[in-house]
Amino acid sequence: MRHIFFYLNAFLGDIAVGLNMICIPLLAIKMQASPVVLGFTGFLSSLTYLTFSPIFGRLADRKNPLYLTSLGCALFASSALFLVFFPSIPLILLIMGLVGLGTSMFWSPLEVWIARTTSDLRKSIGYFNLSWCVGLSIGSLLGGYLFQKDWRFPLFSIAFSCLLIIFFLFFCPKVSPPQEVKEVNDEPNSGESKRNPFILIGWTANFVGWFTIGTLRYLFPKLAVELNISPFTIGLLTFTMAIFQAISSYGVGFMVMFHYNLGFLLIVQFLMMLGFLIIILSSSIPLFFLSFTLLGICIGIAYFFSLFYSLESEEGKGHKSGIHESIVGAGGLLGPLLGGIVAQYSNLRMPFTLCIFILSVGMLLEVIWYNMGKGGLRNNG
Repeated sequence: MRHIFFYLNAFLGDIAVGLNMICIPLLAIKMQASPVVLGFTGFLSSLTYLTFSPIFGRLADRKNPLYLTSLGCALFASSALFLVFFPSIPLILLIMGLVGLGTSMFWSPLEVWIARTTSDLRKSIGYFNLSWCVGLSIGSLLGGYLFQKDWRFPLFSIAFSCLLIIFFLFFCPKVSPPQEVKEVNDEPNSGESKRNPFILIGWTANFVGWFTIGTLRYLFPKLAVELNISPFTIGLLTFTMAIFQAISSYGVGFMVMFHYNLGFLLIVQFLMMLGFLIIILSSSIPLFFLSFTLLGICIGIAYFFSLFYSLESEEGKGHKSGIHESIVGAGGLLGPLLGGIVAQYSNLRMPFTLCIFILSVGMLLEVIWYNMGKGGLRNNG
C-alpha cells in the first residue's frame, strides 16, 4: 500500500516538470528570446541532467535514495522561486541548468528505489509511467492556463509541488540496506549487450524519442506564436501528447508479446515520422492535435521499453537506470540545441524535418544492434 506514495510523487514531480516546460519557453519568448536562446534553455537543463543522472543512479544503488530525491526537489523549488523575483534571459539559462541538476537527483534514484522495493517490476513500471505521464499532462495544461493569468503563477506552483513531494517521500517504503553492487559494462560490445541487444535498442529508441520531444517542447511554442495560437492551446496540445504518452506507457506493460519485438518498435517510430510530417506540412490546429496524439503514444512506448530493459536484470539497476535517464537528457539536450540552430538559419518548421532524419538514423542503428545480438538471443532461447 505504501508504494502508492511512489506514484503520487512521480505524479507531482511531472506536474512540476510540465509547468516548467510550458512557462519557461513562453517567458523567454515574452522577453524576445531568439530560437537559438530557446534551444539553449532546453540544452542547459538537459546537459546537467545527462551528466549527473548516471552519478546519482549509482549513488542510489549504494545509499538511501530518500536523501537524493529530497535534495533534488528542494533545488528545483528554490530555482523556480528565484526566477519569480529576478526574471531575465541570462537567469533563465542558469536556472534551467539547476533544474537539470535537481531533476537528475530525483528521477533516477526514485526509479532505483521502486525497483529495490517492488515484487512485480513490470506492473510497478506501468504504474510509475502512468503517474508521471498524467502529472506531465496536467502540469502542461495548467502551465498554459496559469501563464495567461500571470507568468509567476506556474513558478509558484512548481515550488509548491516540490515541497509536497518532499513531505510524501517520507511515507514511501523503506529501502533495505544495499548489497554489494557488481559493476556492469553496457558498451555495445559488452557481454550483456551481446546476450540481449534489446537494452541497446531500447536506449536508442529512447534517445530518438527524447531528441524529438525536446525539439517539439522548446521550438513548437515559437511556431505556434507565429501562427497566433494561444498559450492555453499550446498547453492543451502538450497535455494531449502527455496523456496519450501515459496511456501507452502504462498499457504496453501488459502487452508481453511486444516486449522483445523489434518490428513493433520500428512501426512505432514510423508513426512518429508521420506525426512530424503533419507539423511540417500543416497549420491546422486539429491536425496538430492528431500529430501530438501520435507522438505521445509512440514516445510513451519507447520510454517504457528503455526503462524496463534497464531495470529488469538483478545487477546494476542504478547504473543502468542512470544511463536510461542520461539518454533522456542527451536527447533533450541535442534536440533543442540543434533544432534551434536549424530554425535560426532556415525556418521554424525545419527542426521537425531534422527530427524525421534522426528517427531514420535511430531505426537503422536498432536494426544493426539487433543483427549484432541475434546469436546471443538464440543462445538464451
